[in-house]
Amino acid sequence: MLVVKVGSLLGLIVAQVWWAALVIFALALPLFFFAIRLGKRTYDSYVEAEKFERRANYYGDLLLKREAACERTLFGYSTQINGLWRNKFRQARDVFRKADTDSMLRVKGVSLILLVFALFLAGILLQPLRAGLITIGSFIGLVNAAISLINSMCWELSYNTYIIALSQE
Repeated sequence: MLVVKVGSLLGLIVAQVWWAALVIFALALPLFFFAIRLGKRTYDSYVEAEKFERRANYYGDLLLKREAACERTLFGYSTQINGLWRNKFRQARDVFRKADTDSMLRVKGVSLILLVFALFLAGILLQPLRAGLITIGSFIGLVNAAISLINSMCWELSYNTYIIALSQE
């Protein structure tokens, strides 16, 4: 879906001003690779957090499952397991929170870069607008499409990269 959106926007720009599309493509290519790296980092962060989450779930099962009830009462290990569970749960929560915060900051940084990129696109398209190569309606439509594409590129691209990394595991 994202490829269709970006391809459509570039196709419209090529139809209006061919050289502007080349400049935009040259500037967008590094951002694409940066978004891929962002998705991989997010995936790696969640893999790290999942280690603590699995251990916390194991301790939680020991505390709550019916199968371990006899051993819990016979050996009286509920308080020790509860402490271990709480420790692993807090570690998992902290790692997940750090991963979410880092991911959010990275996506917002890319969003800011893409906003500057959209403003640069508007600046590039001002020259053809002045020369009469495109109409004011085309200019407004192209700039509006570029700005609305920012959200899609920031969120969808890093999320799709995360999903691809997850499916390759």
